[in-house]
Amino acid sequence: MAPPTALAIATQAVQRLVKEESYYHKEKANQEARIKKLEEDIAAGNTNLDSNADFMLKQEVRSTPSTQAISCHFRRMWNSNPGSRKPLWRRPRRCLVH
Repeated sequence: MAPPTALAIATQAVQRLVKEESYYHKEKANQEARIKKLEEDIAAGNTNLDSNADFMLKQEVRSTPSTQAISCHFRRMWNSNPGSRKPLWRRPRRCLVH
């Protein structure tokens, strides 16, 4: 069996990155939904809340920028110079969260 061509490898890498980016977008949406639900439950004084609901809300809010930073990283990879010879996985991983 012949080894995969450079085009096949690059295509597979792009497909994997698209799939990973979609997972991070879904995770971000899920985090936002969990935060909204916790905030509403705490504000309503829901008696079914866990005793550490405030802590859980704080943790969800703290983890949101991490997910945002990863999404930013994907955007930068897509917007980078397509003619670069440097593989995607070796590019610098600097990204500012806005």
